[in-house]
Amino acid sequence: MKRLSIFTLILFGLSFSIAPTTPLELGIGARPCGMGSAFVAISDDANSPYWNPAGLGFLKARQATFMHWMMSEVKGVMVDYFGAVAPLARSSYPYGVGFTWLGKRASLEEEEDNVKSTITENAFSLSYGIRLLTRTAVGFSLNRLSITAKRGEGSGFGIDVGLLLKPLENKGLTVGFLARNLSADIKNENFPSSYRMGFGYRFLGEKAVLAMDLTTKKGVNNKKGMSLDFFSGAEYQVIPQLALRLGWNTRDALSFGLGIEVKKVKFDYAFNTGDKKVFGSAHRFALGYSF
Repeated sequence: MKRLSIFTLILFGLSFSIAPTTPLELGIGARPCGMGSAFVAISDDANSPYWNPAGLGFLKARQATFMHWMMSEVKGVMVDYFGAVAPLARSSYPYGVGFTWLGKRASLEEEEDNVKSTITENAFSLSYGIRLLTRTAVGFSLNRLSITAKRGEGSGFGIDVGLLLKPLENKGLTVGFLARNLSADIKNENFPSSYRMGFGYRFLGEKAVLAMDLTTKKGVNNKKGMSLDFFSGAEYQVIPQLALRLGWNTRDALSFGLGIEVKKVKFDYAFNTGDKKVFGSAHRFALGYSF
């Protein structure tokens, strides 16, 4: 199983809230990634279960999204994501629920045997977020991960816990916190948790959004101590049907994106310049629907 985990690390070099085997966190969702992956304090759409399940407590509409991730310089790797969320009315404590699926597939050439094979990861997540106070929500995701490869297979569970605050009444400031992969394991192999804190600010009648995240994780790429990464991004609603996005972070470098919405159908696109030493640039496409 340890050998299988090493193959996963080498092939993907990615990290998702429901994939504890991987060391980096490049992000899911075309809208968040167009904003430089600064989204833990925004978390207001069908990407919420991944970025911060506490956002489900403030959700305004039922939504679904499907994302496909294309890597420009890396061949044989496919990443897809589906998320569906719904707010549920309750007299004192509004809450929302979400379901996500994350699929990763990569072709592998083993140096020892010079044999090509395929490794597949499927992750499913059930999420819940509730607004305990007028401007405070908490949430969690229960994640189920399975890995299948020629040399074996394994499965395990992980838990994410999130917090979302709106500290100032009638102001656009939001504060978010996410603990990823708490008690995460695959076949009794434990993986380090990561922690992310972010700030968001909406202004100009919520047409404009600024966001900033900081994330830390222990033992990234077998290095001692804690890693620290910075993420920043912005979104501007030019007209109700068109949004433009821009971002920068210490992992993906520059990013930009756009969102087009027509009659509750939404198309999002993001391009990240990427880390040329690892995976290079990437395109993310997402199709969503509000109902």
